[in-house]
Amino acid sequence: MKKGINLLKKKIINIGVIGTGRMAEFHLDTFRKIKNAKILAISSTPKGLKRRKIIKKKFEIEKDYSSYKLMIKQNNNIDAIIIASKIDKNFHIAKFCIESKKHCLIEKPPALKLDQLKNLILLKKKNKVIVCTGLQRRFYGNFLKIKKSIQIKNLKCISIEAPENYKKILNKKKFSKNVLNKWIFANSIHCIDLFRYFGGEIKKIYSYNKKFYYKNHFDSINSVLYFKNGILGTFRSNWFSPGNWSVKLYFKNFLIDSTPLENSKIIFQNGKVKNINKTLYDKKFKPGLFLQNS
Repeated sequence: MKKGINLLKKKIINIGVIGTGRMAEFHLDTFRKIKNAKILAISSTPKGLKRRKIIKKKFEIEKDYSSYKLMIKQNNNIDAIIIASKIDKNFHIAKFCIESKKHCLIEKPPALKLDQLKNLILLKKKNKVIVCTGLQRRFYGNFLKIKKSIQIKNLKCISIEAPENYKKILNKKKFSKNVLNKWIFANSIHCIDLFRYFGGEIKKIYSYNKKFYYKNHFDSINSVLYFKNGILGTFRSNWFSPGNWSVKLYFKNFLIDSTPLENSKIIFQNGKVKNINKTLYDKKFKPGLFLQNS
């Protein structure tokens, strides 16, 4: 990882961005406030020319391209790539970037198939680059405060609920069939990732799933998790009823309830409640993104 260490020592890190969607803009908004980062170029498909030019002007980006391959080939001084493209394009774009020896931040998910993910891991090791997946909820200010607490060592149980409004997602007609069939990886992993963030490595998972209304994906997912350190976890995800994503951490005599995720409160046995306030970064930017990108 010598190259990765050198990257962190650089005074200015030159960044290329692939994508012009809302998530790409959220990333650009943070990087222009990070002192040692410079957005050198942005790319999209030829169809995205008009929007790309608007974003280029808005964020004062030097160069823009209608091909990410062309952007990388013509800019040897790009150090890192932000991949914020369409979900089903992530793997192929990431593969090219890693093979080009560029450090990468890939918006989740990096791949929709396990063999593709393993391929990226092997390429990362071979090319000695830093590759990260954009799971910015790990960097929510309230979660960082909870994680740093001494009490986190006494955590006993984790309960996560991650409903998906699947009907609304289907009606958007925005995602390919391949993405819709793997929606739990395409989106729900934001919540699933928090099990390992708070609880550590998982030893066993028992899952009971059912298709009530949708044929192409389980729409009721119910799991019990057993962690290597003895913590227990439960996961529920129903896709046909309203609800918020939530994380509940259970300790002796109190629990921490994060519903929605960016708002946490400690509820004590005697009924007393203490709020864990948002950080300034999470108020100013898309929550978690500034600290993740920093």
